Amino acid sequence: MKKLLFLLTLVASLIALPPLAGAKDKDKDKDKDRDSDRDKKEFKDTRNEVRELREQYGRLVDVVNQGGVNRRTRDDVDAIGGEVQRVGAQFDHGNYNAGDLHDRVSRLLNSISRTRDQIRYDDAHRPRYYPR
Repeated sequence: MKKLLFLLTLVASLIALPPLAGAKDKDKDKDKDRDSDRDKKEFKDTRNEVRELREQYGRLVDVVNQGGVNRRTRDDVDAIGGEVQRVGAQFDHGNYNAGDLHDRVSRLLNSISRTRDQIRYDDAHRPRYYPR
């Protein structure tokens, strides 16, 4: 009787094993889907940050092209432009680390903001000459 009970338990456990193994595979697929969704979201966020950086830089260049900006500020804008192009190229080619790229975009946006503030300050404190 004990042998029969042991044999029955063994057969029942072998029959129940494949559905449990299948359930684990489904969980792995869900994890892959979550990772895929997270990667897609991270890509979209990075793409939006790079797009915003390019737009902000374009606006800064428009302000500089309107005139009244000193040579040092133009050089700063040109340096920022080189970095913006490098970040854009890295993103376009897909060879980037998302965290590092996010930090670089953040620093460049801060540089653009500081340069824009410098232009406003210089404009407000520049001596005005009016014709008589």
